[in-house]
Amino acid sequence: MARLIRTREICRDTGLSKWTIGRLEAAGEFPQRIRISTRSVAYDGDEYDAWKARRKSARDNAPCSGADEPKRGAVESRAGA
Repeated sequence: MARLIRTREICRDTGLSKWTIGRLEAAGEFPQRIRISTRSVAYDGDEYDAWKARRKSARDNAPCSGADEPKRGAVESRAGA
């Protein structure tokens, strides 16, 4: 059996909140939880590792368009102002 990873560990590992993980899971963009007791859930470690690898691959293969554009809402500084 694969190792089980608790939500708290995933939050620490990714920096995501448990609410964000829940939204991603509901949208089919994160592994489905496994109920391990009436009040506890965990995630399959192999599925979680595969999800992380897919995210990294998507990042590495993403085009770099827009990298030089200012972020939305950013205030441009004016020289000499």
